[in-house]
Amino acid sequence: MTRRMETSPTARKQDSTLSLYHLLDPEVLANPYPLYHRLRSEDPVHWDPFLHAWVATRYTDVMTVFQHFSAERTPTPEQLTALGLTALTPLAEVIANTIVTMVGGQETTTNLIGNGILTLLRHPDALEQLKADQSLILSAVEELLRYESPSQHTARLAPEDVVLGGKLIRKRQAVIAVMGAANRDPEHFSDPDRLDICRQNNRHLAFAWASHFCFGAPLARIEGQVAFETALRRMPELKLEPGPITWRANLGLRGLTTLPVTF
Repeated sequence: MTRRMETSPTARKQDSTLSLYHLLDPEVLANPYPLYHRLRSEDPVHWDPFLHAWVATRYTDVMTVFQHFSAERTPTPEQLTALGLTALTPLAEVIANTIVTMVGGQETTTNLIGNGILTLLRHPDALEQLKADQSLILSAVEELLRYESPSQHTARLAPEDVVLGGKLIRKRQAVIAVMGAANRDPEHFSDPDRLDICRQNNRHLAFAWASHFCFGAPLARIEGQVAFETALRRMPELKLEPGPITWRANLGLRGLTTLPVTF
């Protein structure tokens, strides 16, 4: 039997309700996981016509993207020269590396702490368990990274024509690897929508994987461990306060702008 393979994003009508663009909808932004579930179940390697990119949401496909696809999106010296921007060639790499380091060192760790506090407050049993046994801090941080990943997705480029999830992706087409969806994949994690601060073998993808694994991961883990341990020790009566919880309108970085609490 010959396996049918879709060779063009226009080979069938695309379902606009599956676009990651809906992450800008406040309701979807507050809880993107139903959208991720639909993508994994209905079209795990999906052509998103609004973002003009493929979207991978299954754990195995996201791992394949991290292991074999390219993150090289900086224009080559030849491309910069063709645009008349020869003088920017050395500066462009410095700027790109500075931006990545600043965002990774400040934005994502801040989101880990904010998202983690909200998640624990929404799961009082887990919060009380952690208060009673702070030796669980290490596994709790890993589970919070999986459950509400600070960085939800990142893009890679196909190094050549390649088949992923039955779809033919052309060389240099963009593929968005959705870590937030892969980290809730029931094919890899048992009961993935349940917060389990004792979860073992928690091989989540919050820091990506393979050659482009986040080089700041050890520091981020330590910061999270210190922040949660200190917050629980100094604010034992920490509780959510009635009021709106506002998420940042950002497609890729998941974090809060407001978190009303009392302590």
